Amino acid sequence: DELSKVLPWLLQTLQSESTPVDRSGAAQGISEVLKAQDIKHLQQLMPRFIDSAQDMNRPAHCRDGYLMLFIYLPNTFQDQFLQFVDQILPCILKGLADESEYIRDTSILAAQTLINNYADKSLNLFLPQLEKGLLDDNWRIRCSSVQLLGDLLFCISGQSGKMTTESEEDDNFASEE
Repeated sequence: DELSKVLPWLLQTLQSESTPVDRSGAAQGISEVLKAQDIKHLQQLMPRFIDSAQDMNRPAHCRDGYLMLFIYLPNTFQDQFLQFVDQILPCILKGLADESEYIRDTSILAAQTLINNYADKSLNLFLPQLEKGLLDDNWRIRCSSVQLLGDLLFCISGQSGKMTTESEEDDNFASEE
């Protein structure tokens, strides 16, 4: 079938040194091709995706491409993807500590995608991982865990802790203007 012919090209693009936009497009294309095929095909490929995303022997651009899949697959497969969340969450959290800034950026986007899609259904998966991240030795993981915990709390409560200072009162406090 035609879809299986395009998949190798998309996987090659996903790992290429081309621009992040190309890799992102490949990740989105792979998500859509896999959705058109069957969840069983994704189940077969998921161990490869996870291993490749965290394989430190791979160049950063390859790992970044595989992490991008974790941004698009949850949105494409919706609740069918829920079975993979516990498998990919440690991989994504590991990416938060990577030396490469674009891997960290992709990892935070992937984590936020998971939280936005599954916070109400998988709170028991997210909380232990984020609690563990709060105590991690790596400061990047601690910082990202705080940010993600805030995202999680917002998703389950529907309220943000961010406050505004919009008011009619004088904002100059002690100054005499």
